[in-house]
Amino acid sequence: MKKRKVRPQAWIALIVVILLFIAAAFFIILNKKPALSIEFKENKTTIEYGTADVKAESLVASFNADEVIYPEIDTLKVGPQKIEFVLKSKDKEKKVEYTVEIKDTQNPQITMRQETVEISVGQSYDFAANVESASDAVDGALPFKADPSKDEVNYYTASSNADLTKVGEYTVNVEAVDQNGNHATASYTLKVVESDQMTNGSNGNIEPTYINGILIVNKKYGIPADFGGYNEEASTALETLQAGANAAGYDIPLISGWRSYDYQVGLYNAYVETDGQEAADRYSARPGFSEHQTGLCFDIGAVDDNYGTTPEGKWLAAHAHEYGFIIRYPEGKEAITGYMYEPWHVRYVGIDAATEIYNSQTTLEEYLGVSG
Repeated sequence: MKKRKVRPQAWIALIVVILLFIAAAFFIILNKKPALSIEFKENKTTIEYGTADVKAESLVASFNADEVIYPEIDTLKVGPQKIEFVLKSKDKEKKVEYTVEIKDTQNPQITMRQETVEISVGQSYDFAANVESASDAVDGALPFKADPSKDEVNYYTASSNADLTKVGEYTVNVEAVDQNGNHATASYTLKVVESDQMTNGSNGNIEPTYINGILIVNKKYGIPADFGGYNEEASTALETLQAGANAAGYDIPLISGWRSYDYQVGLYNAYVETDGQEAADRYSARPGFSEHQTGLCFDIGAVDDNYGTTPEGKWLAAHAHEYGFIIRYPEGKEAITGYMYEPWHVRYVGIDAATEIYNSQTTLEEYLGVSG
């Protein structure tokens, strides 16, 4: 049988087809995009509670995608936190979960005003008076709790087995717990001595008490007889407030500002003689325990129980915080402040603190976490 010869044209056509197939395969391979993927620097990342400006981008080692949508990390939420990265190409999208752990490893900080406090025998004393501040680095000041429960968090307390009726040297223990359960402790020495042996200050509060930079003066927190005087910052703020009131159509004059210790002695004694001590203690401070001695408070407008219902009084209550003042003794808060409602009595604490107190509708005692 005679073999058939393949024509040259057929061989050429076959070769062309093969070459086209190979070219197409190479084209597909060269233009095929890699699968969407992302690689992280670590399998799991631990971040300190409250760390500012932690970006999800910093967790990524590399990725294959046209675009990556990065998640937000909430560093104020303790515990494991799943975050989601979204990888995108022109026609594809892929979501990848990653876990970060938010941990609070910082203990609260406790600052004492003095290492040793001295009071006279038989005198009442608030163990928390010597605590200048108890705070968390992220959450700020911790509120005072006289008797916290076993599982309670976010507080500080001060306690002692001191017998204030007996001369002796005692230890006062201060404990602080932040809202994530971290503990801190500190202590100071309380010396109870005979009155004629007192070596520091007066009124049982050796130095003025500042909490988070704010001076607290009330029935339990006193100041030395020689403390205080004209306060330029507070007085200037008052003038600005009065100018603001004038612009709004109101006249709010100054009635009483700074008073010396000696002046308060005469004033308080006169009130006691007229109304009796129990009544006087509701509206007048004993010498050494008056805010007026600090130069930070003012009686303005009118010393009238109904002043708060007048247009001027309403304006003052609504706008005092804008100038750094609070109504020091609000209505219905006598059990906390120790004083009856005084719509005319304002206290300078600065705009930030005044605004927080106004917005929360609290007293200075509640804001600072102290008793009145």
